[in-house]
Amino acid sequence: MRQSDGLGGTPEWQESRGHREDELADAGLTCLALQAVEDGEPMEIQDIVELRGVLPRLRATSKKHLLQELAGRAAELTELHERTIFDALLERERLGSTGSGKGIAIPHARLPGLKRLVGVFARLEQPVEFDAVDGRPVDLVFMLLAPASAGADHLKALSNISRLLRKDEVVERLRGSDRAEAIFALLIEPPARSAA
Repeated sequence: MRQSDGLGGTPEWQESRGHREDELADAGLTCLALQAVEDGEPMEIQDIVELRGVLPRLRATSKKHLLQELAGRAAELTELHERTIFDALLERERLGSTGSGKGIAIPHARLPGLKRLVGVFARLEQPVEFDAVDGRPVDLVFMLLAPASAGADHLKALSNISRLLRKDEVVERLRGSDRAEAIFALLIEPPARSAA
């Protein structure tokens, strides 16, 4: 018989959350992200990324090169130095790859001095190796930078990005678009699922 007092057994509230935790784990998120999502509204993608943060035909030759390119664009969108951003992304990748599988990666980092959440989305011309969980190279990357004090907002944003990039029809359309405006529209207003 399971104990529900938290002294070695699995409390009932954890059992009911198991399915959602599995979904978040697919994107490399922890149960902390689950709690953040349950504590409030998800962070909207249009609050994170702007048109200038969309790279529709990025050329990168490696994971490191890709992170450098993303850091360069993020530096243009923030008041932070490109090297500071790159180092934070690299440090996070050393903890474990943010390549979530199916050709998708969600690199992210927290940065002191950043005033708001900032996203950069890239569609790569050619996939690059990213040490993803399924071993596939990535061709769609949504980088998220957060203030060091962002806490739950950072986790809500990661959860929302992950949820969007798990929608097969959205991913297919992102891969088929090579214009920043079209990609931006897909990111902020993904198509509704058809009732079939």
